[in-house]
Amino acid sequence: MSQSVVRTSGDRRTVAAIACALGCALSLYAQRALFEVATRLQSPVDLFFDPKRPVSAEVVRSLPYKVVDVVFAPPGRVHVALLLVGVLQTLLLLGLYRALRGRAVPNGERIVLALIAAVMFAIALGAGAVGGFDDYAQAGYARLGLPHAYAPPATPLPEAFSLATTIWGVPMPPSSDGPGWNALIAAVAGHAASIGGAIFALRVLEALALAALIALIARRGLGAGAVAMVALNPALYFTYVVNAHPDLFAATLLVGALAAAAALPLVAAALIALAALVKLPMILLAPAVFAAKSAPDDTRGARLGYVALAAAVALIASYLLGGAAFFHAFGSELRTAFVPVDRAAAVTLAVRCALLLVAAFASAIAFVRGTVRPAGAWSFVALSPSVVPAALAWALPYAARARTALVPLLILLPLAGALLDVSFPHAGLGLLTMAVILVCAVVENVRARRNVGLIDR
Repeated sequence: MSQSVVRTSGDRRTVAAIACALGCALSLYAQRALFEVATRLQSPVDLFFDPKRPVSAEVVRSLPYKVVDVVFAPPGRVHVALLLVGVLQTLLLLGLYRALRGRAVPNGERIVLALIAAVMFAIALGAGAVGGFDDYAQAGYARLGLPHAYAPPATPLPEAFSLATTIWGVPMPPSSDGPGWNALIAAVAGHAASIGGAIFALRVLEALALAALIALIARRGLGAGAVAMVALNPALYFTYVVNAHPDLFAATLLVGALAAAAALPLVAAALIALAALVKLPMILLAPAVFAAKSAPDDTRGARLGYVALAAAVALIASYLLGGAAFFHAFGSELRTAFVPVDRAAAVTLAVRCALLLVAAFASAIAFVRGTVRPAGAWSFVALSPSVVPAALAWALPYAARARTALVPLLILLPLAGALLDVSFPHAGLGLLTMAVILVCAVVENVRARRNVGLIDR
């Protein structure tokens, strides 16, 4: 093949990559715009969490960041549009990956893609709406700080943060996030001049986590395509920066632990403990971090020791920082997640428990053999107390072990996030998504066992 033909092919793929990246940025802007449209079209009715906590339509209209919430019956046509945007984003990411894989990406193209990623950060940080009232609770806990986040006082928050107690009541319900996270947000957002400023500070915190994740994936040597799937992924910006969910922060710490496990296993154990101080169940991902062939002393006993050390540090630090009140709040969250209130919830719980078994099996296989299975990565969403779009970050540390698992996960992330979104009435789409994940993981495991059997013969 002549150099001119190679150059022409490379130029076409460069144009395709930049076009897909621009499409990702534009689709993120469209997603943000649709969310803001939903806040204007949903029913401005009074919302009562209970008779003592009235959230009037006037309060909702006064929020610095407007809220899309299922109780306001946001229009179904906006949700359909968001689902279509999710499909489009998945197709754009697929096109972007195909345009980047298997070739050396020139510096000029890398600079253009980096600039587009910077634009996506700006789009996410400037969004005027959020999904649900959780961000206002986070701002309230930031103002309360430790240890009051787990035993909120029976008095309203100061005027700048009064919206948190207006929405969530007096006293606010205790936080179920880890004491490490509540200490961090108290330092970062607890002294903001307004509750809107506190929420923006939380967004900046998650934007930094995303930037760190991009750098960590780049250091893993998985190729420019894999890095672009993170840096230009609209779902990561929308779910974790716009909505300021802490799950990505914890997942990034675990990906950092994955990078440190081979050379610095004690540092990896410390990072796992820090992730668990943000979201306690993240400790269950420790075996996947210390998978076979991940540590200098690659005996199973040594790796198990690092896992036990991380768990012990996380539990002791959680108790020292949060006390018994944290474990009580965390237990309440687990009861809410695992005690069904009706038949439909029981079906969802059954599917979720099956996913937990798949996740446990995938983690064990990774720990013993170092094998990562792409479909199995999705099952880790069940580890999150709530299976919502933010739970998708829980799959990242396991998937980051191999490009074959990470890239498909990231490509499908926008579609999965749209299907799991609970801001809109969605007629069982979340359960359907979980069921599809379960079926794919089971089929993958059956095929893997058959292949092993054929090899043994």
